[in-house]
Amino acid sequence: MVLQCVSNSYERQVDDAAAEQELVEVTAGEDVEERASEGAAGVLYAIQDSEGEDSLQKRLEGTDGEQGEEPEEKLPYLNLAILCLAMLSNSLAMTSVFPVLKFVVHEKYGKTEEEAGYYVGLIAGAMMTGRALTASAWGAFADRKGRKPALVISLLSMVILVPAFAFTSNVGSAIVVRFFTGFFNSLVGVGKVMATELCSTNPAHQARALSVISVSWGSGNVMGTALGGVLYNIWPAYPILPCMLIVATVSLIGFILVILYMPETLKKSNQKPKQVWHLLQDKEVMAPILMYCMWSFQGMGFLEVANLWAVTSRELGGLSLTASQMGICQSISGGASLFCGLVILPRALSFAGCVRLHQLGLFATLPLLAVVPTLFFVEDTTVVMVLLTTALSLLQGFSSCVFTAEFMMINNSTPSVNRASAQGLSMALCSGIKAVSPMFFGAIFAWSISESRPFPFNYNLSWIVLCMGTGLTALYSLRFPLSLEKPIREV
Repeated sequence: MVLQCVSNSYERQVDDAAAEQELVEVTAGEDVEERASEGAAGVLYAIQDSEGEDSLQKRLEGTDGEQGEEPEEKLPYLNLAILCLAMLSNSLAMTSVFPVLKFVVHEKYGKTEEEAGYYVGLIAGAMMTGRALTASAWGAFADRKGRKPALVISLLSMVILVPAFAFTSNVGSAIVVRFFTGFFNSLVGVGKVMATELCSTNPAHQARALSVISVSWGSGNVMGTALGGVLYNIWPAYPILPCMLIVATVSLIGFILVILYMPETLKKSNQKPKQVWHLLQDKEVMAPILMYCMWSFQGMGFLEVANLWAVTSRELGGLSLTASQMGICQSISGGASLFCGLVILPRALSFAGCVRLHQLGLFATLPLLAVVPTLFFVEDTTVVMVLLTTALSLLQGFSSCVFTAEFMMINNSTPSVNRASAQGLSMALCSGIKAVSPMFFGAIFAWSISESRPFPFNYNLSWIVLCMGTGLTALYSLRFPLSLEKPIREV
């Protein structure tokens, strides 16, 4: 018994002496992290005294070493602001002509009011047709040569082609200019990929970045229609030139900022990007792309129908608003939509996730589309403008939620080496859909008001088709798996 006690006492003394020796060695400058991993008690106190409690905690957790998590990434505000400017210029170029195309076709190109709906659809769809033919190639180019060159070429083309549209003298030349504006355009697909890659180590920041990009795109859609309506015909010789010059200036500023401040986000990888044919066979990639195409068809149709219907005379079933009045409605709703996207959308994404938010946005849109046509029965113009502005604000807000969720699901469906190709493929297919959508809905609207027709074949027909399409899209969204909430884990 005595021998055992002596033995235990001796072992404790040896342990204490070893711990003291450890203290001396650490304070002499030996490797602290290696000693901490060995678990000597004296090392912990020595580190705490020399570096402080916070530093000790970081070292033990591995945040300063190779085994811990990376430091929290800051949101790259400047780079995101430049991307937002690029996306804004793109959406301005696309939508600024929508509220005035009917007047341009009728007054400048000499077509009748009944014919205008058909030609408006052709001109509006030409840009999407051009983009549909080259978007997939631009995506492959960005995956191989870099994101930044694709962005620079697209912005430069817009600086030249957007103001050229103001000098067109007939429907044919207008279609050609709009076609090439889309032909050289890769801003949407490449911009979404860059926004994700700028925040590659923080999924929460990726959601915020994509929501900001989506808001910029959606706000540009609203601001473009507002800008086109307000500035139309202030220079009668070239009625849309002032608006086109503003859009070209925004593109020029974006072009300069991208060259000076935007980093290349494409990382070198041993893995080769997939060919477009292989992406088309990948069901997990194609499911969110198909959804994006379906909703884009509805969104483009809504812009076409809303702008045509609002400025059509009441004798034909419209609201008899002027281009300036429609521009005011779009401006106010654009501000409300911007607030919704910047304040509400990031929180909604964090709370619900992209899959559930996508479903909620689609189902919330349905009753609004059903209610909007009833504004025809409101005779007071001021009340009509207030109600229309409210409806547009809500619809744009829900649309931003849906598009942002779709962007995230497409990115999450494929590894980073294929993201630009996947986004390019989605842009190619979606652009084809957007090219058809204005023609389709423009033709339906023109036919519905060409003669006195009973309900539901009067002006309500376009809105009924929109409701049916949105309903089918919402039902299809219920099949999406929750696995699309997170990116694919890359080895």
